[in-house]
Amino acid sequence: MNIEQELQEYKIIGDLNKKVIFYDEIDSTNEEAKRLIRAGKIIDGALVTELQIAGKGTQGKKWLSTSGTSILMTIIKKTKQDIQEVQGVTISIGEMVHEVLSGYLPERDVKIKHPNDIIVNGKKICGILVESIKHNDELYLIIGIGINVNTDKFEEIEGNVPTSLYLETGRVHSRKEIVLEIINNICK
Repeated sequence: MNIEQELQEYKIIGDLNKKVIFYDEIDSTNEEAKRLIRAGKIIDGALVTELQIAGKGTQGKKWLSTSGTSILMTIIKKTKQDIQEVQGVTISIGEMVHEVLSGYLPERDVKIKHPNDIIVNGKKICGILVESIKHNDELYLIIGIGINVNTDKFEEIEGNVPTSLYLETGRVHSRKEIVLEIINNICK
């Protein structure tokens, strides 16, 4: 079952009526969010995909994913914050995602590698990329989150050894539950 089917019964996420747009495959959810904002097609919501073919991290690094096993999403949030205040958002988003993932890994060493990675036992499980875009005098946060959920094997990437919830716990996890928890935490 793909993540769209898992989430389709949820029309309202938390107390906010959020639009969730699904893709089977896309270049990058962050880049698509920018395109949608510039076209005036979305002002608040989330993009979720099964596969990103040009996922990215900080400093131009690639985020590699396997179809149907990861959470690949971007949350779009209009903000009244000043552009200088947005810099601290990455840390607070990291803390929120850390809290969610720690709930699935209660006996593991889950840490934030500042400013934008979640590490489990020294291995990367999650990357966060927060960008901002100004459109029609409004500032939007583009919060990209990639989480290795049910991936069962990885290749070493640029000296980093990734891990997943599955590899750490030995069981398959519901991407739907994790997506809902993250969106609820970030959008509250």
